[in-house]
Amino acid sequence: MAERLIDTYLGGVEIRRTVRNWPEDVRAIVDGYRAYTTISHAVQKDAIQNGWSARKNRKGKGWSFTFELLETKSRKFLLMTDQETTGLTGRVLTPEEYEMDLPGEERWGRFEGVAFTQPRAERTLGSRGRGKFIFVGASKEHTILYDTLRDDGIYRFGFRTVIRTESPVAAYDGEEGKQKLSEMTKNLIDPLNSAGTRVIIISPVDELVKDIKSGQFLRYIGETWWEIILKYNATIKVKIGGQEQTASIPKEFDLKDEDSRKFKVWVKKIPVSFGEVRIKNLHIVCADRPVPEDIRGIAIQRDGMKISSIEPKYMGREIAERIYGYINFEPDTEEALLEYEGIEHYSYDFWRSLPDAVKRFVENEILRFAQEKLGYGINAKELRRQQRRNAERRALVAINRFAQEIGIGIGPGGSDGGGKTPKEIQ
Repeated sequence: MAERLIDTYLGGVEIRRTVRNWPEDVRAIVDGYRAYTTISHAVQKDAIQNGWSARKNRKGKGWSFTFELLETKSRKFLLMTDQETTGLTGRVLTPEEYEMDLPGEERWGRFEGVAFTQPRAERTLGSRGRGKFIFVGASKEHTILYDTLRDDGIYRFGFRTVIRTESPVAAYDGEEGKQKLSEMTKNLIDPLNSAGTRVIIISPVDELVKDIKSGQFLRYIGETWWEIILKYNATIKVKIGGQEQTASIPKEFDLKDEDSRKFKVWVKKIPVSFGEVRIKNLHIVCADRPVPEDIRGIAIQRDGMKISSIEPKYMGREIAERIYGYINFEPDTEEALLEYEGIEHYSYDFWRSLPDAVKRFVENEILRFAQEKLGYGINAKELRRQQRRNAERRALVAINRFAQEIGIGIGPGGSDGGGKTPKEIQ
C-alpha cells in the first residue's frame, strides 16, 4: 500500500486518540443483533461458536459446552464454559503489538482486542470480534469476567467492562488470577480445573434470565446447533439451581431420506456444483402440517451453525408453512460465502452474486419439489411476473458489481456483507 499523505505528519508530533462513547457503541451492537433476533439467541450463538471453533478435535470428540445460571441475593452470574478446547493461548499484548498482524495462537490478545480477526487460513465461525460485546450488552453492569486453563497448565483470569469513554480490560496469571476471581465473585465461583475457556456475564439482563428459566434458551440452542448435535454428538447443557438439561435437536430435524405418510422429501446428497458454488447437501422436507416458525425455510448452514433461512417463493402459506430443511457447502464455498455474511452471523448480502446464486438455486429447487412431488401448480402469468423480477434483480447485482469494480460506488448492502437484505429481496 502506498504511503498515505497524512503518514508523514504523524511522527514526532502529539496526537490525540478519538474519544468513543463506549456505552453507545455497545447499544448499537445490541441493536444490530436485535434487528435479527433476541439477546438470548445471540448470546448462545456467539458463545457456542467461540467454543466450537476452538475445539481440539475437528470431529468434536470430548467437546462440550455448559451454560450455568448462578443466583445470589445481590447478584446473578451466567457462566459459559467450553471443554476440550485450546483455551485462550498467547500472551497479554501491549498496544504496540496490536499494530502488527496477530498470529493464530494469540487468542487471548484477539479476545481482548476489538475487530482483530484471524489470518484468512485460520478463520473461525466468529472471526469478526463482536461476540464479546453482545456478552457485555447482555450484562446490566456492562461487565464480563473470563478465565482460561491451557494444556500447558497456565491459568489466566481477566475482565472487561464499559465506562463512558473506555472499555478497560485486565489480566492476571496463575495464583493472582485465581485470587482475583475469588474476590470478585465472593468465593462463589472456583477457577477452571480442566482445559478450556469460560466467560461470565455479570448480572445478566432480565430477558436472558427469563429465557433460560423458561426453556426457550434450550430451544434456541437446538435450532441453531442441531447439525453438530446430530452429526458429532456435541453435548451442550444448561444448568439452573442444580438442575441440568441437555440441548436436543428439534424433532423435525430427524430428517428422513424417503417419503412417508407424514413427510415428502427432496434430497440431494451428492456434490452439486454450478459456477463458484459447490453444494454438499440440500435436504428439503414438506410436513403434513405447519412446522414451528423458527425452522421454516431452508437453513443455510456454515460449519454446523445455522446462519439464516431462505423462504419458499411463488406459493401460498398452505405449503410455505410446512417446508423446512437445510443446505450446506464444500469448504471452499463456505470460505467464499463468509465474505458476504452479516457481521452478526444472521444474514447474507443477497445483492452479491455468490449468495444470490445460492438463493436462486434453493428457490428453484423448492419450486421443483412443490411442482413434482406436492402437485403444486403456479399461475403462468404469476410465474412470468416473478421471473421478470428475478431478471431485474440479477441485472442490479451485475450493475452493482461492475460499479464497485470501476470505483463509482456500490448498491444496497454495503461492502462488508452486513446489509440487512434477506427478507427484503424476495
